[in-house]
Amino acid sequence: IMDDEPDTMASVDQQHCEALPVSKATLKKYASFDIQSVMKILMDALRDQECSIQSKIAALKWLSALLVDLPFAHIPIGKLLPVCFMRLCDRDNVEDEHTRRLQNTVTNMTLEVLARLSLHPKIFGQLSTKLLQLFYKNPQVLHNKGKLIITKLCSLLDCTEIYSRLANLILHQYRQQQKQEHATRQRFIGEMVRLLNLILLTSKELYPLREIIKKCDDDESKSIFLTLYKCWCCNSPISLLS
Repeated sequence: IMDDEPDTMASVDQQHCEALPVSKATLKKYASFDIQSVMKILMDALRDQECSIQSKIAALKWLSALLVDLPFAHIPIGKLLPVCFMRLCDRDNVEDEHTRRLQNTVTNMTLEVLARLSLHPKIFGQLSTKLLQLFYKNPQVLHNKGKLIITKLCSLLDCTEIYSRLANLILHQYRQQQKQEHATRQRFIGEMVRLLNLILLTSKELYPLREIIKKCDDDESKSIFLTLYKCWCCNSPISLLS
């Protein structure tokens, strides 16, 4: 699991998050060994709190490499997604500089794995839903890593689609709160909108979305603007004005 093969990782970097068609050669390649056992070993390494950070990084590299062309049917989505979100909850604010850099690498590589998984339309929708659930249930993750997580995902995936989905979820799920949860959800909505607005205004990864909003010259761009506008109206007047 600790094998860090340069050729394999160079191929991953080159392909980035492009979806590759499943060819007969690919199916034959993965039919030659027990991919489920391999995936289990990798996920166990990520799940184990006693496992070293270096082993987690190696496991994430292998997962990212496998997901380049692994047929979707061979990916244990129901088990892999929770493990990835578990790793996003790891603390990065450790005192040791070297450990902090390694932990930051785990976070970034976990996001790369999630981005590869999200190339499948069904998983893309789950990613947005589970991400908001993570932020809502773990406010510290939102405060400490929210900007990094959203910005990184926007650099790997379609930033316009990510913002549209997050805004729609905030509008249609998190505003429909139970009475006893009103204050908590309103506070969460305000924090999310302020964070999304900050990233939109300041991050180079959101430049394509800024250009779409600025022009608003077709029905699609107008629809995106209206979605964000309605979301920004929820509980953040300062964000709305900006």
